Amino acid sequence: MITALEPAGIGPILLDSSALLALCLHEPGGEQVERAVGASSHAYMTVTNVAESTSRLMRMGWTVPEVESAMTDLEIMVLPEDRSHGILAGELHARTRGTGLSTGDAVCLAAAVREEWPVFTSDRAWATLDLGIPVILIR
Repeated sequence: MITALEPAGIGPILLDSSALLALCLHEPGGEQVERAVGASSHAYMTVTNVAESTSRLMRMGWTVPEVESAMTDLEIMVLPEDRSHGILAGELHARTRGTGLSTGDAVCLAAAVREEWPVFTSDRAWATLDLGIPVILIR
C-alpha cells in the first residue's frame, strides 16, 4: 500500500535504513523524511536498521559519535524487539523471499505490521506487498 505523507501532527512512524540514509546523506527523499520526523509524535527504527545505517554511514566516512549525534538530534528511538517480532520477521521474509527483500527489510516490516505504523522507505519492492500497513515511498 502506498500512502501520501500525512499532514503535521502524525503519530509514530518507522524509518527504514534507506529513509535515514536519504536524510543524513542529503539524498532525494531526505526532505520528505525530515518533514515526517518533525511532524511525527515519535520516529522509530529497529536495531537492525540502526546497524545497517551505521555501517553505511561509516563506509561514507562518518564516525560513531557523528552517527550517534545525528540519531540523537533527530530523536530517533529504537523499537524494542522480542521473540515474537523475530518470528514475524522470519515469516515475512519467507513469504516475500521472491521479491528480493533482505532479512533486515523483513525485521523493519514486521515492526511496522506489529505496531500498525507507517513505514518510510526508498525500497519500491515494499509497495508491492499487501501487509495492511502504509508504506511511504520517499522517492
